[in-house]
Amino acid sequence: PDSVNVGERYFATTLGHDVSVLSVDRRGERARVRAGNVEIEVLVSALALPRGERQIARNKQIRHSVARDEADISDFSQLKIIGCRAEEAIHLLDRFLDQAALEGVDNVRIIHGKGEGVLMKTVREYLAGHQLVAEFRVGNDIEGGEGVTFARLK
Repeated sequence: PDSVNVGERYFATTLGHDVSVLSVDRRGERARVRAGNVEIEVLVSALALPRGERQIARNKQIRHSVARDEADISDFSQLKIIGCRAEEAIHLLDRFLDQAALEGVDNVRIIHGKGEGVLMKTVREYLAGHQLVAEFRVGNDIEGGEGVTFARLK
């Protein structure tokens, strides 16, 4: 759209859902939106004309990154980012957390691997300051140990 207006509905391409705009920042770069019961900030450039209430195809990047149970393709409880660069991992993690919250997932598993610890540290620092994360913990030995982080969403 040419402009984004408070109170109107748009399609958030990064979330894959129609949203209602609650506010727009002064520079017009970010908008606070509501999708279902979740309020979140998105880039204004990620808003498009609404597509209605129909279910749409999931974002390809999330589709290949989210490990799903074959019986339930809507399971957004796990993200595998092993081998990603830190910047790419944070981008995927942010989108994953948004989608998990929209899907009503309470607990998520992030598989980042151990490696040299850079990705592990980056993920945990990001989770510590994320508005949707109530708490997080390191996986125990059976769950994957230091190579896995579990987060409980608000």
